[in-house]
Amino acid sequence: MRILFLDIDGVLNTPGTYARLQAMSKERKVLDSGYYLFDKKRVKLLNELNSNVHIIISSSWRFIYTVNDVYKMLYYNGYRRKGTLLGMVSRNIVQDYRGIEIYNCLTSIKAKDPNYVILDDDSSAMRVHEDRFIYVNGSIGLMQSHIDKVQKLLK
Repeated sequence: MRILFLDIDGVLNTPGTYARLQAMSKERKVLDSGYYLFDKKRVKLLNELNSNVHIIISSSWRFIYTVNDVYKMLYYNGYRRKGTLLGMVSRNIVQDYRGIEIYNCLTSIKAKDPNYVILDDDSSAMRVHEDRFIYVNGSIGLMQSHIDKVQKLLK
């Protein structure tokens, strides 16, 4: 099984995403819906992943939204990979230990030898995953070069 652990803030949205939101006339309504909290250009890059790559949300968004909520928001913003959003990293562990949470998630997956990669803008808790971690600059967000690295690591 090929798995992408995906962060959201700094990967699928950036400070520029929020600046555009502030310029919108119905800002309060937009922010409450969650549907505009993604950069469509970044979301559409996820469509380039191989069809056998499954996504698990490792973002702190898992403390606020369900996997179904996140799928609907992604779909609204151009995500078209049906059946590939596998779930979320467990929500019952302190969020400051994301690297450990991902490790625990991997041990709980019943797949034989899962092949995985992590996209995140925070490397502070990723030492244990050093060779499977792809740093995304949170000011820029997801880029084609990140998708290319994911594809290479998940061959």
